[in-house]
Amino acid sequence: RESIITDLETTAKLGGERNVAFISFSDVEGATRNLQVLGINPSIRVACLYDRSGNVFAFHHWRKDAVTPCPTPSK
Repeated sequence: RESIITDLETTAKLGGERNVAFISFSDVEGATRNLQVLGINPSIRVACLYDRSGNVFAFHHWRKDAVTPCPTPSK
């Protein structure tokens, strides 16, 4: 379990760093394509990228039946 958590934390950090330029240039399509790559990890069901205001900037989910793909961030 600890290795899964560490894996996900590392993936989240790298994913965030890889998307800085997409957010800076308001490139939602590029960010979404970048998030799709995370699908190679079977532990990830949804990937959400938020802007500084806490709004969803881009997301990708791998479940067709997902109603609300991104949780509301805590403030």
